[in-house]
Amino acid sequence: MSCLQAAERQVGKMEKKTDIKEKQGRKSDIEIWRILFCLVVLGFHISAKTEWPYFHIGYLGVEFFFLLSGLGVYQSCLKREETKDQPDAGSKPSYFLRYAKKKFLRLYPLYFLSLIAMLIVRMITLPMGFRQALLCLKNCLAEFLMLQCSPIGGEVLISANWYVAVLFWGSLFYVAVYLLFGRKVLVLSGLAAAVSLYAYYFRLIGKIDVIFSYHAFLRALAGLGLGIFLGGVSGFFCSRGGAKTSFRGMAGGLLFVAFPNLILMAIVFYTNLGHRSKLDFLVITLFFASLLLLLCGPDICPERLRPAVKKLSGLTYFIYLFQMPVIELLIFLLS
Repeated sequence: MSCLQAAERQVGKMEKKTDIKEKQGRKSDIEIWRILFCLVVLGFHISAKTEWPYFHIGYLGVEFFFLLSGLGVYQSCLKREETKDQPDAGSKPSYFLRYAKKKFLRLYPLYFLSLIAMLIVRMITLPMGFRQALLCLKNCLAEFLMLQCSPIGGEVLISANWYVAVLFWGSLFYVAVYLLFGRKVLVLSGLAAAVSLYAYYFRLIGKIDVIFSYHAFLRALAGLGLGIFLGGVSGFFCSRGGAKTSFRGMAGGLLFVAFPNLILMAIVFYTNLGHRSKLDFLVITLFFASLLLLLCGPDICPERLRPAVKKLSGLTYFIYLFQMPVIELLIFLLS
């Protein structure tokens, strides 16, 4: 094979990976569901603090976000494979450190501010003096270090922030697996973690919950792993043309548009009426199936609405972090 042919082959591989990543990218219809499930989680936390009779099992929306985050981990690995042969790509340890720094800077500043906001709210609502506030900071130090789900974890200011901590550490775990063993092992290990850990929950308590501190990390490994496997499966399908070549016309529209959106609508309805049970695991399976179909299908959101959807979707992390301080303050003001 000549140098020219080898170069053309390498360019073709990079274009194929880029095309797969674009097809898997942040499609507007999935971003709309990101917004809706953020509101579902918000409704669950309002219900937990008040007598508002809606979204009793809105906590399942967290699993939806774990899958999307796992998909993001997989796409980051794809991106690295596109650039690893470039002169400034760096070694595996340097990539891991860059990824960890980028993830930290994306998550931590708002996370830290939400904890400070909650501390201020507690000072207002309890009320709490300056000395008591310092003692609270000391007792919640593990939470400020995103280690509330570790053996050193103690008191917490915002119980819902366990999600951010385990998302950060779980993502680093899977990136390390990828760097050590490659993308195929990453996908298979994600599937193995999801199946084994969800089966563990199924046998142990028959529902999805965070019953001990370390269970939060196990739940993250399961959800992120399933999202990584989702990335691998959808990438395999998209590389073969996805909906464009496999299904056409009404059949393709029903399978890749109507069916997954109807499933997700049904899940939102179920969060209103259901309760924690073994059906949680069916919901997670339906999340996976719906996202797989949406990723492989066309983006049906009108072009002119996509910038607005992207901006609203970008607010979901902010809403998640600051929901608890706002809810507690509003309850205090209205009581």
